[in-house]
Amino acid sequence: MTTLEDVAATFGRARSLLSLKRAGVALAAAPPPWQPAGALAGLGLAAEGLAASIGLYLFEDGTAAQAAALALRTTLQAKGGYVVAGTNGALMFIGHLPESGDEDVIALDRVASAFAGDE
Repeated sequence: MTTLEDVAATFGRARSLLSLKRAGVALAAAPPPWQPAGALAGLGLAAEGLAASIGLYLFEDGTAAQAAALALRTTLQAKGGYVVAGTNGALMFIGHLPESGDEDVIALDRVASAFAGDE
């Protein structure tokens, strides 16, 4: 069973992965932009100077996170724009730019790469 302390610790770890130093973009907490099926908790992020919707979601395990990432990526791709999604254990990252220029795509990819951690 996932406790509030577990959720807080997991999102704290994710936020350190997404620090300004690592991601190159200042991120602030925001309401979660989507409600993927099976998510135990969600956190939205607003990126300074970037018109992207970004969400972090915690799932029961990595398999559930991967399935949700695929489903949400498919839904968002059908709407157009640029989508990047990934998982890190039971955490899922997804970002969407409704319209994208090269600099916005590079910035969002940098955030997604920071989320992946040091692999």
